[in-house]
Amino acid sequence: SVEKEEDPARVRMREALDDGTRKRQARDVKRVLRSVEQDYYKVLGIRRGYKGSSKIRSEYRHRALDVHPDKNMDVDAPKAFKVLQDAYETLSDPRLRDEYDRMLKKKARVQRARVVRHVGHAYQGLSEIAQFSWKQTSEIALISWKQTRQRVSWPVFFFVVLVLM
Repeated sequence: SVEKEEDPARVRMREALDDGTRKRQARDVKRVLRSVEQDYYKVLGIRRGYKGSSKIRSEYRHRALDVHPDKNMDVDAPKAFKVLQDAYETLSDPRLRDEYDRMLKKKARVQRARVVRHVGHAYQGLSEIAQFSWKQTSEIALISWKQTRQRVSWPVFFFVVLVLM
């Protein structure tokens, strides 16, 4: 893909900004881009499931001033503004918002099921470990950890080990 060259006047304006302003603008853009990985409610800074359209509109306008490409000279400001617009369009329309909420609930159910499945795998391997002496248990725990580390994070694994001991 071909990258679009940035306007030289925009580059000069960004270079003319003081460090504090440049850092603040970059922080605002990063906050929007990082929030979109979670959900549109985080992008606009409102609690999930909020139904009031006036709050959604006011939060959109407030954040739009922070990341609008004409005011914010950060390189990723146009992308952040587009994300902000998408979030506002989705959450301001009741039909789209209901559909989006259903999608978020389905995503949360899938993630919970995945965690339960991983913990179940770890617990199954560890229940076999509990049948042996302490020395054998530590050797088997190491082997079991090597087998399950792709499926379960180490804090969860060792929590289950502590519960079984």
